[in-house]
Amino acid sequence: MDLHAGSASQSLKKKGNKSKLNRLRRIGPVSLAVVGEAGLETALGEIIAQYDPRQLRTAGYEPFSSDPRKRPFHVEMGRRGLLHVSFLEAGDRKAAGHVGVRSGEEVILAIVSFDPDLAEHSPNKLLLLMLAEKLAGEGFCRLDLTPGGDEWKDRLATRFERVHELRLFRSAWARTLEASRKRAVEGFKHLDHRMFGGAITRMRRNVILSSPARERSSAPADGP
Repeated sequence: MDLHAGSASQSLKKKGNKSKLNRLRRIGPVSLAVVGEAGLETALGEIIAQYDPRQLRTAGYEPFSSDPRKRPFHVEMGRRGLLHVSFLEAGDRKAAGHVGVRSGEEVILAIVSFDPDLAEHSPNKLLLLMLAEKLAGEGFCRLDLTPGGDEWKDRLATRFERVHELRLFRSAWARTLEASRKRAVEGFKHLDHRMFGGAITRMRRNVILSSPARERSSAPADGP
């Protein structure tokens, strides 16, 4: 997403986005808050509390709760000045949060979270548009939305680039197992959507979400 002067501002003035902002303003003043080093660890805790449960619902796992090294790693990155962390705030509520990686004149999107109770107002989209304004003012040229099949990325992107992924495996056998697993998962999803409209996949996610063990792990001690 190229940070052309005024491009994000123009998008925020569109009728649909103005309406969403006005609905958020009923909660309280809407603003973008950039987090400094002093508030980094607390901010990451709040973002994780929004991010992990959503990943559990959509992907079947919790990235931070399942890997105790991930949070300290991000905290250390922040302390070294490698992260750009921000919130879209509506009054006292954190409507959405973002963690990006600083890389020269661009910021690379890493994590976007949002309050599920405010999802109808698209707080994550509003945050990214307001963040684009902020980054342009800070001298950044690009906000890299990263690869992925999310429709909102296509809507916000100003241009597209071909990228390649390099994955390393401990052995040829491990590579073969991963390739087989991936083919099996994709084949199952295709069959499920073709024959049952995705009902089995949704049922599996609901079962994972309702598991007592998962419920305990989805509520970090520092969550809201």
